[in-house]
Amino acid sequence: DQVERAITANADDLGPAGWDSGFGKGRLNALRALKSVPPLPFVRSVNPAEGTVGTTVVIAGKGFGTSRGSSVVYFGNTAAVNYLGWTNTEIRCQVPDVTSGVVNLYVVTGVGRSNAVPFKINP
Repeated sequence: DQVERAITANADDLGPAGWDSGFGKGRLNALRALKSVPPLPFVRSVNPAEGTVGTTVVIAGKGFGTSRGSSVVYFGNTAAVNYLGWTNTEIRCQVPDVTSGVVNLYVVTGVGRSNAVPFKINP
């Protein structure tokens, strides 16, 4: 769906404006379509790399968005509830109530899901 929107929004219109029977939606402009899609969020590091429930963690990376909005940090399948700061390159949140062990920490924004980084939940 996102790919189709990017392709059609960035096509070179060859006939009358919009869709027409002669040229359809226009000629594909792949480079412009690719450049129009924002990159997925990327987690570079998590500090500390382990902690107990309630520990404040700092997630560094890029593509998180300038404000949280509906974006979420996950510790395994459990979403963080307490957020202390959110910028495009850094998130501060607290470890949610989750079972101890190693979980995958990742960020989900309106653009998509980031890479996963291991985080150890201590008892």
